[in-house]
Amino acid sequence: MDQRNGCLSIWKFRIEMIKFFAKRMFQYFYRIYDRHDVPITALVVFTGNSALNKLQYFNRSFSGTRLTYEYIRTIYFPILRNSYRL
Repeated sequence: MDQRNGCLSIWKFRIEMIKFFAKRMFQYFYRIYDRHDVPITALVVFTGNSALNKLQYFNRSFSGTRLTYEYIRTIYFPILRNSYRL
């Protein structure tokens, strides 16, 4: 936790490869919200070009109740240069 100028900031960094990524993002959100009751902004930085990069929300509905959790998504493609010389 970081508290500056009267503002509380909680930073959580995760590096993972997970099948249910959007669901996991929602779980992080509600656990932090439930524990600290503060506004939360989630930012995801994907690397590479996989199908996982297309996910931007978690959606559940049942019997007339609907929940959609969306997060900010960006994709980072590092520029790879030849590291060898002939």
